[in-house]
Amino acid sequence: MKWEKLATPIIVGILLFVIFKLFMASRRRIMEAFGYSEGTMVQLSSSHVPTMEDEEELLAMKRQIDHDLIDMTGSA
Repeated sequence: MKWEKLATPIIVGILLFVIFKLFMASRRRIMEAFGYSEGTMVQLSSSHVPTMEDEEELLAMKRQIDHDLIDMTGSA
């Protein structure tokens, strides 16, 4: 008799947990986040046109890498 009183809340808790997990799994499949959709990166990369600022940043990065290599090795 005593174990029956304890078993019922445990079973209900387990069932609620399973239902919650199933709900979360189905929700993840149905609602795909924007960042993980298949065409997101294609769209973002193809819609960006390199600007003069991008070229300046790339040139500055290359200069910094060359400078760091000279500092580390003593030559370019």
